Amino acid sequence: NRSGGFVMTGKTTQSTGADLTQPQNISITVKRITAKVDINTVINSSVFGSGNKYSGTMTIDSAIISKTQPTSTLLVGTPPVTVGTLTLAKQSSNAAVANSNYQNRFYLFENGALPAGSRVLLSLYGTYTNNGTSTPVVYLTELTGDNTGAIVRNGAYKVVVNINGLTGSSISVSVTLGDWETIVTQTANLGS
Repeated sequence: NRSGGFVMTGKTTQSTGADLTQPQNISITVKRITAKVDINTVINSSVFGSGNKYSGTMTIDSAIISKTQPTSTLLVGTPPVTVGTLTLAKQSSNAAVANSNYQNRFYLFENGALPAGSRVLLSLYGTYTNNGTSTPVVYLTELTGDNTGAIVRNGAYKVVVNINGLTGSSISVSVTLGDWETIVTQTANLGS
C-alpha cells in the first residue's frame, strides 16, 4: 500500500536458504484489490442532430455507479453475493468528442455472481437540447461483469454505451472479463 496508489496483495511459498543471516530474494506476484471500469458513452450521430429522428443535440453530463460493494478483504476469499450498498460520487463526464463521445472511469471492489436487478448499476445523466429548450435525460444499465454480474478484483472492464434515443427502455449489454492489462468490452444500446 502506498500513498496515492492501489492496495495490492499476493502470496508465495518458498524454502529459505541454509544461512538465515544472509538476505534472500523472494518473488511475490501482487494484484490490485479493485477492478477498473472504463465507461465510453457514444451518441449515435445518425439518430441525433439536424435532419435525424431527434433534431436536437444530446450531451452526457455525468455518471454515477451505485449498488457496488463498500469494502473488500485484503486476502483473497469468497466475494460477497449480496447487493452492494455504496453509491460512488457523481462524476462529470470527459467529453472526448463533444456531442459524440464521453468517458468516465471508476474503481470498484469485487462482488460475486449477482442476479439481474441486484447488479452494480450505472446511471448516465444527460441533457437533450432542441430549439433552445433543454431536457434532462437519465439512462440506467446494470453492469453484467463476467455475464453473471460478478466484478473481480484486478479485472478491467470497458463498458461501451451507445445512446440511440431519448429513452432507456431498450438496452443490450455484453461483457467479457480480462486482467487489468486486458480491456473487457460491454456494449449497451440505449433509447429507441
